[in-house]
Amino acid sequence: MKNIPIPDNTSYKLQLIEKIESFIKRIRWKAHFFLNSEEPKNKETITENNENNNFGFKTKKTPPPCVELEKFENDLLNLTKNIKFKKTNNKFQNTLKKDVSEIKNNPNILVFADKTNNIYELTKPEHDEKPLHDNITKTYKKAPPKLERSINFEAQNIAKNINLDERIESLAKTEAFITLKDHKDNFHNKLPCRLIVP
Repeated sequence: MKNIPIPDNTSYKLQLIEKIESFIKRIRWKAHFFLNSEEPKNKETITENNENNNFGFKTKKTPPPCVELEKFENDLLNLTKNIKFKKTNNKFQNTLKKDVSEIKNNPNILVFADKTNNIYELTKPEHDEKPLHDNITKTYKKAPPKLERSINFEAQNIAKNINLDERIESLAKTEAFITLKDHKDNFHNKLPCRLIVP
């Protein structure tokens, strides 16, 4: 599970560009605050007025461009154009590449074990109809379609009240999944599971 295959050229370049843009963004913020620095405010007044209390949420705003950094930014982004890749013929990496393509082309679902490093292969009906459905309906019932909207609306109002509506996104939809408790007795007949992200 800890073996990492070499990524393809396109995905490597996309990751590199994303990291460079993130780095440039952070440098721009630092430069912006350094060049536009004022006298620091008294800490007591900040806590009294509840200013700068963002509860750890980062801003979605983009920093203003800095003229002094323009040449540096262009040179940094040009690095991605000049990258050359060489082909490697490594037996271990070739095996990993083969394993990854097998996993991607597998029509079945691979399910992790709960407390061991085992991975089990289940067909889609085996996975969805019995263990996943039974574990969800054991504790939860189906909510009306408008409930999600009302929860997001309530969260939006809370975020507005504490001046964080520009920093917080609405709740993301995540699929529930299971891990198999293969350490239990009679595991193969019952398929006991742990429900994750219910």
